[in-house]
Amino acid sequence: MKKVLFIDEKKYRFAHYYENKSWWIENGVNPIFKDYEKKINKYKIYSGLLLNRPDYIVIVQLSTKNLILLQLASLLRIKVIFWQHGVFEYPIIVKAIFKYLPMKLSSLLALSEHDIEGISSIFGEVKSSSVIKHYDLAKLNFSKEEKTEDELRVAYLGQIVTSKQVYGSGATIMEKYLGDFDLFNDLIEEIEAKQLPITIFAKKHPGDKSHYLEELAQRYKCVALAEKDEIFNCDAALSYYSTMMLAFMELNKPVIQLPMTNGNFRLDLKHYDVNNNLTRVKSTKEFLHLCLNLQSQELEEVNQNQFQSISKNLIKVFQGE
Repeated sequence: MKKVLFIDEKKYRFAHYYENKSWWIENGVNPIFKDYEKKINKYKIYSGLLLNRPDYIVIVQLSTKNLILLQLASLLRIKVIFWQHGVFEYPIIVKAIFKYLPMKLSSLLALSEHDIEGISSIFGEVKSSSVIKHYDLAKLNFSKEEKTEDELRVAYLGQIVTSKQVYGSGATIMEKYLGDFDLFNDLIEEIEAKQLPITIFAKKHPGDKSHYLEELAQRYKCVALAEKDEIFNCDAALSYYSTMMLAFMELNKPVIQLPMTNGNFRLDLKHYDVNNNLTRVKSTKEFLHLCLNLQSQELEEVNQNQFQSISKNLIKVFQGE
């Protein structure tokens, strides 16, 4: 049985991304889940490598802590797998010291060929790489819900972008993107004022500790808080640079990208847009014009059996080596 150490910044993500421990054991893997939430944890993880000596380490962030872990793994001849859970801004900047150290990956699972190229650029060697579909789609229960003929359901994929969210969540890393341009709030006010047949199903970001979305849902009838399964029943998606936008593109559904509150689009997502589903909007006028087109648009449904969980993708890697 292969021993695999799973590493993440946050503890809650293990249940979000992966199957439970019994599933892994049934598939020949003894999983060890470790997080960096407490400052002392990284030292426990580093020292634990000598004691546990896993066959594989699985990481999902290119943080300094993980790059140090990667160096230790190289010395101990432990294979490291990186799978991409979020979108990146290229080129990826790492501390200068890592450019002169051996940086090797046993396997890279990324969301596009563009990402494989961008992520591989910081490593001296990547033994194998492959493109994966969005990791959430395989776990969803899709169902069609009844709605009126002219109703448009738009999923808002929540992120931490407004000052209320940034400071309420302690996400000060996002301060540089802050401004006074809250287009999402403007869209809601316009929908409400004109009583348009558009409902916004808002999914809150797991790290958002503010009450921004709850307050919007209480104030406006056109906003409803939603869970993950519910949002994928929507006709289109609306967000800034959420990885879940990729899932909607893979489902061949329209995706609307909003600028950050400083008025700039943080990331270019065009390389994911293989079906021409992505549209950037900069004003309420552009958004409403797009919605009119979406209401009359018919899109071909995709085969939902093609999606695999990240756990199954990782099992393939373990079995293939």
